[in-house]
Amino acid sequence: MYILRLSFFHFVPLVFVLGIIFSLLMLPLTKIFAILLGVSYLLFTALVTVMTIINNKFNTTLLLIPSYYSQSF
Repeated sequence: MYILRLSFFHFVPLVFVLGIIFSLLMLPLTKIFAILLGVSYLLFTALVTVMTIINNKFNTTLLLIPSYYSQSF
């Protein structure tokens, strides 16, 4: 029998998905949660892209597919 060991990195995608669900449920009342989630996602993506370009030599594919190269962190 395997013991399931969860780390902090298992909960980050869960919180992100719960945030999307919460934002969608709150859309009839207010759009602020969806806007905040979208802005924070875009800022995070830009930050990861910039950090990847800084840590690696410049390559145009880093701008086209940032999530593929950001897995090296």
